[in-house]
Amino acid sequence: MLIARYWFALLTVLFVIRAWRITFVDNNRAKRLRSYSASTGQLGELVVIHGANRVRRGMKYPILQEGMLGSSSRADIRIRCDGMQKQHAHFKLRPDGLLLTSIDGAPLQFDDGGSGRRLLATDGDTLVFGNLHLLVVLFDGQTDQVHRTVAA
Repeated sequence: MLIARYWFALLTVLFVIRAWRITFVDNNRAKRLRSYSASTGQLGELVVIHGANRVRRGMKYPILQEGMLGSSSRADIRIRCDGMQKQHAHFKLRPDGLLLTSIDGAPLQFDDGGSGRRLLATDGDTLVFGNLHLLVVLFDGQTDQVHRTVAA
């Protein structure tokens, strides 16, 4: 009985240490990304408004001029969740918004149901990847209030 009590206390301490470590790593990563944004030409952010798996609400991912979105370590914007494929979409910032092009038929969708193989997201649009909802925030006057499906 005494051993069980200490075993439970040990498990509780391990859970608290693990949670603190995850929070510490996330905060340091966010600080590092924010410090790089001025020199890397960050032109916007993807902000998590409804998280899934390891991705929590409020996390921000920087948008550069162009790159790849996916769960792979080689992705420019790496988001590890169930709705995201290893190489999900290629993105490119244009004057009228963020153009997302599906890789290998990966699903691209807005929160209002609009979907397609190529999407043009503007400032304030919400992208959906499974249970993950990402708000597109574009800096530097990259705004157009209407999102459109771009013909392939």
